[in-house]
This record gives sequence, C-alpha cells and structure tokens, in this order.
Amino acid sequence: NKIASLLPPCAIQQWFFKLVGIEIEDDVFIAPEFVADILVRKWTRIRKGCAIGLGVKCFNHLFEDKGRVLLGYIDIGENTSIGGFTTITPGATIGKNVIIGADVVIGPGVKVGDNAKVKAASIIGSFVKIGEYAEVEIGSVVLENVPPYTRVSGNPAKVISRNPRYKKEEANKLAEHVTESKIGSLL
Repeated sequence: NKIASLLPPCAIQQWFFKLVGIEIEDDVFIAPEFVADILVRKWTRIRKGCAIGLGVKCFNHLFEDKGRVLLGYIDIGENTSIGGFTTITPGATIGKNVIIGADVVIGPGVKVGDNAKVKAASIIGSFVKIGEYAEVEIGSVVLENVPPYTRVSGNPAKVISRNPRYKKEEANKLAEHVTESKIGSLL
C-alpha cells in the first residue's frame, strides 16, 4: 500500500492497490499518497470513472473508546470526485457523480446520494444521510440528515435553501394526487 501510494497515477499503481485488496474499476484516477485500509481486504470499492485526490484516506476500521472496533465497507460510486486530504471512515457509501471537496471528513456509516456536493473543509457526522442533489457548503458541520435538493451551511449545518427542482417535483406529486382524488370522487 505504501509503495503504491508513492507512485504517480499509472497501471502499476493500481495493480499494487488491487494486490492489497482494494477493488478498483476502469478509468479510475488515484493521486499519490492515497491511503487505504489493508487490514480488511476487498472492503474498499472505487467504481468506474472516479478521481481520488492527493492524500485521501479510506479506513475500514476505527478504534473507539473502551476497545471497541468499528468495521465497514467503503463504496465510492461511478464518476465521483474526492478532493485531496479527505478522510472516509467505515461504512461510508458515496453515490454516483458526487463531488467532494478537499479536506472533508466523512464519518462512519454516512450515505451520500447521487449528484450531491460536499464542499471543502466540511465534516459529516456519523450515520448522516446526504440526499441526492443536496449541497453542503464550505466548512459546514453536518450532524443531521440533509433532504434531497437542499443546501445546508454552518456549524451545525442548517437548511439555507431548497433547489427549485425539488419544489417542482413536489408540486407535480401534489397535482397528481389532487387529480387522482378528483377522478376517484367523480366515479
């Protein structure tokens, strides 16, 4: 793992990472100094088209108070970009087409939905869900779930806006419901 992390992005680098048990699909870019947990083999998966920045760390195990150990898979979805010096902890699932900025900490059990954005220097607390198309602003500390199509900011993070696309989808669902209710009452 250490040898691979010092190599520039190339086929040999990826071969070393695969040798130590990291599952890497096609067209993946991994910058130097990437560190992955080799204690539990095949528990880190990097899907097709991903870009992993300089110094990213993926840990499948964490030691906690009183000797407890947290274990979990890490799954990074297709075409996702992870900024440099980001830390990803056990049980994290990152969806497709996600953009994660530099120096982000993703806590254990976090789920990030497709097309979400987590901007630089943010901290995502344990077992938080970030909805699809949601945005976490720079330096935010997210301790609660973020609904889809929502933008949050601050410490602790609070909703600052909702994407108009979300409102349109909600309006369409309401219109369908009202239409179905009217048709049902006419029959």
